Amino acid sequence: MPAHNAEQYVIAAISSILSQEYTYFKLIILNDGSTDGTGKILSKFKDLDSRIEIHENPQKTGILAARDKLLSLVDTEFYAWMDADDISTPDRLRKQITFLESNPKIDVVGGAWSILGTNKVTVPYSEPKEIKAAMLVSNPFHNPVMMVRTEVSRSLNFTYLNCGVKSASDFAFVTELNKVGTFSTLPDVLYFYRIHPSQESTANGIVQRASLKSLMRRQFEYHGIEVPDSIVSVIRTFPGELTTKKQVNAVALIYKRLLEANSKQHWYDQDYLTKHLTISFRRMCSTHGFLGICFFIRHFGITQLFKGKQYGIAFIRDCLKRPRQTIDTDI
Repeated sequence: MPAHNAEQYVIAAISSILSQEYTYFKLIILNDGSTDGTGKILSKFKDLDSRIEIHENPQKTGILAARDKLLSLVDTEFYAWMDADDISTPDRLRKQITFLESNPKIDVVGGAWSILGTNKVTVPYSEPKEIKAAMLVSNPFHNPVMMVRTEVSRSLNFTYLNCGVKSASDFAFVTELNKVGTFSTLPDVLYFYRIHPSQESTANGIVQRASLKSLMRRQFEYHGIEVPDSIVSVIRTFPGELTTKKQVNAVALIYKRLLEANSKQHWYDQDYLTKHLTISFRRMCSTHGFLGICFFIRHFGITQLFKGKQYGIAFIRDCLKRPRQTIDTDI
């Protein structure tokens, strides 16, 4: 657990781990140069429970260096992250350890999570082949809810500090592990995620999205599929992002090149790869109104159109209900 100026939430976070049904664990906490009361809180907890191990950085080093230092301290078969502002359910460790012990071919197991104060629950994909394919254009894992086999993680020689992106370092880790490891997810809610202004995903959203897209580009190029600089910003679009007709067509060609190469190399399950690339492409096309439907059919055909949610009706309705939103200047 990395902690920096977390006095407002860290008591609840630590308490959720100390309340685990599975009791044979070590909780390693790194106080990363906190200037509030975090250090005093951690010391009190350490006095209460011998399973807690505290490490101190006199100056703040940042989340990337903090994660690297924490990983260097792991000496157990499995490890799990815990953020200092979130809450784990009491059965989290028990269910994840039981799963990994029963499934030796799985290297990482996640779980469903909920946002504190809401009824919203996110249940990621559970089939390992689907997770592998989905990761090309999405992040199906929430870093703090993962449990990982230490041996496999160490084999990567991965460091957060040198992962090549300014943000989304958790996605950098899972995309590297995706080359050699196998993922799965439990359907149970194991984690409650807190949203507040000071966290990375809230305060640094634009940089985080750019980092995600850079890592997606890295995955395509790992398989020999070049992604030009002009296309990186739209290799996968997020709500509110617009594209030109030229960009839509260019992304479609990149997706189709990967599908063609995969049909020969078999890196991914072809059906799952098609599913997730076309989900991503639908998202992009939907901002182009009726023209978006034409784009989709032109590149992926009428059969794939009707394989979407509600047999494609949801996508068609989404395209038709909104005016064309584009950044083209010639239409």
